[in-house]
Amino acid sequence: MNQYNEEAAPPRLPGPAVYIAAGMLVVLLVGVGFYFWSSQRDRESEILDTTAVAPPVDTAPEPQVELDSQQETPPPPSFAEQAEAEAQAEPPVELPPLNNSDERARELAAGLSPNLPDWLVPDELIRKFVLAVNVTSRGELSRKYPPIVPPKQAFVATKVTGNTFTMPAASYRRYDPYVALLGAINMQDVAVLYRQYYPLLQAAHEELAQTKAGFHATLLRAIDNLLTAPEIDGELPLVRTSVLYQYADPDLEKLPATHKLLLRMGAENTRELKRALRELRTALTP
Repeated sequence: MNQYNEEAAPPRLPGPAVYIAAGMLVVLLVGVGFYFWSSQRDRESEILDTTAVAPPVDTAPEPQVELDSQQETPPPPSFAEQAEAEAQAEPPVELPPLNNSDERARELAAGLSPNLPDWLVPDELIRKFVLAVNVTSRGELSRKYPPIVPPKQAFVATKVTGNTFTMPAASYRRYDPYVALLGAINMQDVAVLYRQYYPLLQAAHEELAQTKAGFHATLLRAIDNLLTAPEIDGELPLVRTSVLYQYADPDLEKLPATHKLLLRMGAENTRELKRALRELRTALTP
């Protein structure tokens, strides 16, 4: 049985009607902004991402439950039916058109964190966020249309001997500002904002993915993909091929691109990211 309800929207909760910035924080939480490098120097130094792994699908049959025919009760409403009923019970939030949402998105981002707008690319924020979540859900990286600006510092590898290098702890520090922001965010607040903002996220998802399947299920897949990434303490051995680096350990080199990205963040940052992701997932699936 597929554990993700492809058509469901996120369940609605009462909360503030501040909706645009939710998408920014959600995508920041799933880590998609962490792997975009804009300079040629950084691209020439990045670790090779050669493997894209789709998330496994649970194909086990649903368990059969026998009900007392004399006390048979109607089945509970589905996740999607609950969301639709709650949406009808509450007045709809007035959303800006998808094509004209950037300015408002930046204003609301500044309200959440004065520094957050500085991390955002100048245009098509919503579409780029949705695209990033889609590729992350498949274990891949999207470098062509980044929603978040890259770290200012270039990737650093330390030569050990011959063609052997290590990824020093100093390289992990590039991601500290991103992770520090996550630690200051209330995940329940993010979930409320995400629900308010969901119609635009779904519209962009249908446009870019060319599917009617729900963006919510795709987001949960993206979160789950990152939660399964390994956490490895210490410096990681690398080997150089031409101008690129690969992990010396073949098992690490075969990991999904998203997992290799988290290795570049370091174990400490990865643990903090996962902590935030678990809190967010719980808030999104009450």
